[in-house]
Amino acid sequence: AASAVGGADVARVLPAVRVLAYAGPPVEDSQLIRGVVLDVTPTEQSRPLLVSPPVPHGRAARTRWTLALYDVSLEPSLGADAGASIAMLGARASADAAGASERLLADFADGLAAAGVQVVATQQRLAPALSRLLAAREIAAIPRLSLRHIGAVRRLSGAEAISSLTPPRADQLGALGEIRYIFADRRELLHLSPPPDAPAPPAG
Repeated sequence: AASAVGGADVARVLPAVRVLAYAGPPVEDSQLIRGVVLDVTPTEQSRPLLVSPPVPHGRAARTRWTLALYDVSLEPSLGADAGASIAMLGARASADAAGASERLLADFADGLAAAGVQVVATQQRLAPALSRLLAAREIAAIPRLSLRHIGAVRRLSGAEAISSLTPPRADQLGALGEIRYIFADRRELLHLSPPPDAPAPPAG
């Protein structure tokens, strides 16, 4: 498309498409992949939940995922005006602060599970403790989408980006189709497919 239209024109004709050029295999090996391909890594606890195929533990391959999308770091820290400011300070953190942070994250994870969330994606960081709590509830986590990818994931899923450590409302949730790993130029990438009920692309 870039050679036929011109790189500058692609951004005008297809504003949701970014053209990235890098040295790789021959152009003849190009593929058109429906959905979004991410060069980000899910949390280690999420890999058994996301991988397909093979499907672990005899679980049927999931073709629809309910997504909650966040544009902030999901860490145990609240603003001072929230009346419950909790900040983890590494080795200086007290046992009380650590316990309060764990309870805060556990309540948040419970709220996600109650909302029917199956995968959480965030633009920034995700606390390791939260990753563990989410995996225990069979909720996968994809952190560090960054500004490069969060817009594409939002458009693909229809989710509303949330800016606080709060469970989503029903109207803020989005949906994805199958999530799988693919390999390109010796790199592992994450492929997010459109939800099954997404409109088919135009023919031709």
